[in-house]
Amino acid sequence: MAAQILFDPSQKFDCRDCPARCCRLPVAIPLNAEEVARFTEEPWVRERLGDEGMAWIAKGVVPTRDVNRILQCAFLDDDELCSMQKKLGHDFLPQTCKSFPFGFVSNEKDQLVAQMSQLCPSIRDGYGELITVQRLRDKLSQKGGSERMSKAMATRHGRILSQAQYMRVLRRWLERLEQDKPPLEVLLELYDWTKAFEDALPGTAEKPDDAGVTEALA
Repeated sequence: MAAQILFDPSQKFDCRDCPARCCRLPVAIPLNAEEVARFTEEPWVRERLGDEGMAWIAKGVVPTRDVNRILQCAFLDDDELCSMQKKLGHDFLPQTCKSFPFGFVSNEKDQLVAQMSQLCPSIRDGYGELITVQRLRDKLSQKGGSERMSKAMATRHGRILSQAQYMRVLRRWLERLEQDKPPLEVLLELYDWTKAFEDALPGTAEKPDDAGVTEALA
């Protein structure tokens, strides 16, 4: 018997009228081991990304590039369509891309919960067709299953910070937000500071230790 999925039955979704919002999210797209191997073996991916981009693939992260101070997926073309999907087909995409804007977690009662990202305009504004259980099951399959709810948080490059570590970063953000400067200037400073912090995290381990976070914050 298939597990019940908890979700809002009034929620609507349709992938349309959006300037590739999901390809410009301020978070990294993680790759599992199978995806890393598949991307590494595909000549077109290496040609598209070059050595620097392939170094991120080896770390289990889809690389991004800065376009007018906005991060976007390295596979996004100027026509706002995915070059990977055009070249290699939908099935080649990472699980995260195929299942977005849906995620699935098992809560503390071991109930399967569908999460829907408000970063997707359709989810946020509630337009499109009503979401069905079958559509959720299809997305769950594309996602590769559910995860346990976690207090850990990921950076845009896929480094996993514990709640205590992330709170240290948050306190630095709050210090900058309290500055008597124009809001846009402060936000740009926050962007630059956060990028510098992530770049300064030592090593390549998915979960940096406390000493590494301290070093990056210095």
